[in-house]
Amino acid sequence: MTKRLLLIDNAIDENYRPAEDWARWITLPTDVVRAAAEPLSADPDAYSHVLFTGGLPSAREDTDWMRRERRFMLEMVEADKNVLCVCFGFQLLAQALFGMDAVRARAAQGAAPELGWAKVTVSKDDPLLGQKDSAYWGYVSHFDDVCRIDETAADVVAASDACAIHGFKLKRKNVWGLQAHFEIDIEAGKRYNAMFTAAFPQLDGIILRPPRDSGFIRELMPRFERL
Repeated sequence: MTKRLLLIDNAIDENYRPAEDWARWITLPTDVVRAAAEPLSADPDAYSHVLFTGGLPSAREDTDWMRRERRFMLEMVEADKNVLCVCFGFQLLAQALFGMDAVRARAAQGAAPELGWAKVTVSKDDPLLGQKDSAYWGYVSHFDDVCRIDETAADVVAASDACAIHGFKLKRKNVWGLQAHFEIDIEAGKRYNAMFTAAFPQLDGIILRPPRDSGFIRELMPRFERL
């Protein structure tokens, strides 16, 4: 089939516009659906690739639109699409596949949010992430963690010092979830940090610095689009 990408935009307001962050890196013909405001009724046969973005809500809120999105994710997995889910999308995918308790608040573990720039290390040779023990710096912003997967169904493929499951891949499927925002460059990351600290000044003290970006998105997206 002709390649075409469906981008599921998890924006809920104008403070965070993930579709814009991704647009500069995507080369495939693309359609965008805003999950919180539009129906998820796309024909799977029309798309080869599906990308689920990050979002500001907590996946633990379990709203109606999040439930619809989880169901849609499972449809795309069953249809054998090439699927990439990032941050909030990654957490929804984990819940869809492994149950709601696959995601927990970092505060419940006595941990601060992972916010700023972190080193993500590849745990297992992977078609998207590359060789085991490769490491990439990128922007991270999450108050919840994926804390559990079924390792008979999926492999952990990435970790950071603060988060043991920074990514997983389903076995025998081209389906990935990644916590890090490799699509967000340093300037955009600074803008988002300023947004967080304006609302919650206490977060300024926990931001991971200095800003470091390996530019891994320039490898990640071409690998995904070649599938």
